[in-house]
Amino acid sequence: MLKALNGRGNVAILKGVDISIYRTRTQKIKERLESKKSIKLVTDVEGCNDDDTAYNLVKDLLRKNLNIQGILIIGLGSKGAAKAIKELNMVGKIKIVCFDSDKEIFELIKEGIIYASIGQDSFGQGHDPIVYLFNYLVDNKKLESQVIWTRTDVVDKNNVDDLI
Repeated sequence: MLKALNGRGNVAILKGVDISIYRTRTQKIKERLESKKSIKLVTDVEGCNDDDTAYNLVKDLLRKNLNIQGILIIGLGSKGAAKAIKELNMVGKIKIVCFDSDKEIFELIKEGIIYASIGQDSFGQGHDPIVYLFNYLVDNKKLESQVIWTRTDVVDKNNVDDLI
């Protein structure tokens, strides 16, 4: 988001259900945003669990005239938020950064409606636990750590064509 806004502007966070990963994402994002004096978190809204809810939340936030330049979607609702931005003719004026991608998100990035999408190596998340389980069952090989890190991928207009 810092890059999307060239280091300055007002940001809204829309997040879904209260689960560990969303809390962690929100905490780290807030820490990063708060480290920059020229970025202001103007609202942090919970309950964004689907595209319809995100659509309505974004429209409501923009009607309240909070002077928002960036919206972070933590969880579900990216397509609904994009729909609201497009309907309100705010494409290019408000930058959306979200998590997780699919072909529709890629198209929204190409259209400039979504600025970027952050992925967490979904293939690796499915593949690696099976390998770990196999190694444990066959060779009794246990993991050395309780934490297994995944790669983070960022898709934006500069690399989206490589993925479609």
